[in-house]
Amino acid sequence: MQSAAWFVNFIRDEVNKAQPSAFNLAIVTSIAPLRIRLSGVELGSPFLSASETLAAGLSGEFPTVVPGDTVLVAVLPNQQRYVALCKVVNM
Repeated sequence: MQSAAWFVNFIRDEVNKAQPSAFNLAIVTSIAPLRIRLSGVELGSPFLSASETLAAGLSGEFPTVVPGDTVLVAVLPNQQRYVALCKVVNM
């Protein structure tokens, strides 16, 4: 019975690899222009967009989002476009 459980877990892991999560965490590497590091790859324009709220936090004299911050990123279905949604903080 243990080998059946291993096989089920193996199938589940392979499906997850083939169908990546729609949301990921990324690290901000630059704010002007916005660039992030996601799974070891640095992304920026034209593949990366930001929500209006996040974009507002990137500008001004005292930005609320700075390099090194973590942001939540949505991966659009075609896997060619990413949207940084908001800053993520530890509680």
